[in-house]
Amino acid sequence: MGDKASIRSSFDIISIGPIGRGSEYATIYRRDDNIMMVTCDYFNGAIDEFHSKVEKTHGHTKHGVSYKALIDFAKASLWTAFE
Repeated sequence: MGDKASIRSSFDIISIGPIGRGSEYATIYRRDDNIMMVTCDYFNGAIDEFHSKVEKTHGHTKHGVSYKALIDFAKASLWTAFE
């Protein structure tokens, strides 16, 4: 996750899987500057960048739908704790 991860409670991190084309686990966590980060398969970056990459790479395929559901879930579950 890197040295900027800020895991202080169960609201700061989720991990779910297997998901996507590689049947990997995705981890979404809070960075110390309150940015929501994603580590999944070959991706490591901000959640909005992840969404753009998913849209470009997978569109409306089953993998795209799964990844977008993960993004929505993370934002609904964790985002309120980030504010």
